[in-house]
Amino acid sequence: MPVNVTPEDFVVDAEIGERAAKDVVEFNAILARLRERRLTEIEISGPLQRSMLAWRIATYQQPVLYRVVMLASGCVANWNGRNLLCAYLAARALMETAAVLLVFERSLEALIKSEDLKGINDLITKSAFATRDAKLIKEHPNAEATNVLKTLDKLGKQGFSGIRQHYEFLSERCHPNSSGHHQFFGIRDPDTNIVRYSEWRELPGNFEQILGGAMMISFVEPCMDRLDKAIIQVSELQHRIAPLVED
Repeated sequence: MPVNVTPEDFVVDAEIGERAAKDVVEFNAILARLRERRLTEIEISGPLQRSMLAWRIATYQQPVLYRVVMLASGCVANWNGRNLLCAYLAARALMETAAVLLVFERSLEALIKSEDLKGINDLITKSAFATRDAKLIKEHPNAEATNVLKTLDKLGKQGFSGIRQHYEFLSERCHPNSSGHHQFFGIRDPDTNIVRYSEWRELPGNFEQILGGAMMISFVEPCMDRLDKAIIQVSELQHRIAPLVED
């Protein structure tokens, strides 16, 4: 294992490391910081005592952070273990999670600016309890989760150029389509028609695609910073408009 690399970091060989060294170093550093900012509990104190909406944002933020860290760690563990398919699966799920979080934060920002407490409450409820379960949707229509492709398209219009295209490439690898089995594991010799199989073909190209999805954590970290500020803003807003407790 290279010097100064832990089992929680991407481990890459010289060829791949040279091509993506900067992103690998950045990814490992961001993931370490995201791990550190996870909380083991949230107390109802300070700004959270003054605002139920602020508390609801905080209790949505933390489990999403845990999910991001676990998926990013899954990218690392599976890549280091040369389970490329599961690394792709984790990277794709990480893209989905980051996209949902980013859209949530941007929507929240707009609602804070318009001082729309009801809108904030509805946004948190929809985000925290979103589901694809048909039975639950029938009972609670507003809980239906937004299709992730719509979320990705929304981000694409907000400056994340190419995000859907990259997601769709990862999806082709993850699905049991030709790109996910025939082309992924096998290569045919055109002269002999012998097909040779391997669990880890074309490592540089595959790592580039996996890391491209995993690098969404570079947008998650500043988003978490903004959510920390939004919690304070919402607390102050609710306390000013509809106070729960007296100063």
